Amino acid sequence: MSIPAPTVPLPPSAAAPTPLPQSLVAAILCMIAAQVVFTAMDTLVKLLSEGFGTAQIVWGFFAAFTLTATADAARNGSLRTALRTRRPLLHLLRGLLLPINMALMVLALNLLPLATVTTVVCTFPLIVTALSVPILGEHVGVRRWTAVAVGFVGVLIVVRPGTAVFDPAAFIALGAGAVYALYLVLTRLLSRGDRPDGIALTTAWIGFAVYSIALPFDWRSPSVEEAVLLTLVAVAGTVGHRLIIAAFSRAPASTLQPFTYLQVVWATGAGLVIFHHLPDAVTLAGAGVIAASGLYAWWRERQMRPL
Repeated sequence: MSIPAPTVPLPPSAAAPTPLPQSLVAAILCMIAAQVVFTAMDTLVKLLSEGFGTAQIVWGFFAAFTLTATADAARNGSLRTALRTRRPLLHLLRGLLLPINMALMVLALNLLPLATVTTVVCTFPLIVTALSVPILGEHVGVRRWTAVAVGFVGVLIVVRPGTAVFDPAAFIALGAGAVYALYLVLTRLLSRGDRPDGIALTTAWIGFAVYSIALPFDWRSPSVEEAVLLTLVAVAGTVGHRLIIAAFSRAPASTLQPFTYLQVVWATGAGLVIFHHLPDAVTLAGAGVIAASGLYAWWRERQMRPL
């Protein structure tokens, strides 16, 4: 499941030191662990999605996210200072995108195999590349545009429209990836002038408010076992988020991005073990095309912006 863009405590100076090798190894390990935890979270969500609504499944995550984001902002100074912004409407729009993303993810996980959802959602780095042109004013060359186009060919390979195996629900997963990509692009835009802890705080509060309003209309009394699983969703989301923070505080985003594709591997394994579903050769080929195009786009960005 997609999670809030990583935020880290404010550095004492604008210049970030080059990570030491030990820090880089720690960052990579945290990123890999985060993908494992998020796969576990998606697996739990899929197990729960047939019996519970979105609000009841993810409310606990937003409650925990609100507590940790508020604590982080308080450690860095006053909450009022953290929330200071000239673009409140942009904060509101961005804050609403994460609840929408999670609603789409829950629906997609209820309708599709875990590995299929994860594969299609993993197009979000390519969508970020495409959206960075109109929203951020960044330049994207022909090679990266080609990578974006090839990535969506990979999606068509996975989805296979016009065939007997086509499931329109795949476009729900693609919508979840697109919403998350827009969420990340707006994070970049807001980070140009606003504090990262303030950005995280507004996201947490808005998501918590949205699902708190919806929860009474989406409530079903869980059994003890179901209550444990719902709690584990919140714990997994919180732990995964903290691992992402730890990773991005030790290494640049461009260094860590390739490891996000490992979630496809973990999701395939979880789908096989828990749900007894093994993706067919065509789906695996499409996943390979998406990952390869995303890695190429990442490599070109590294070439254009050397660390």
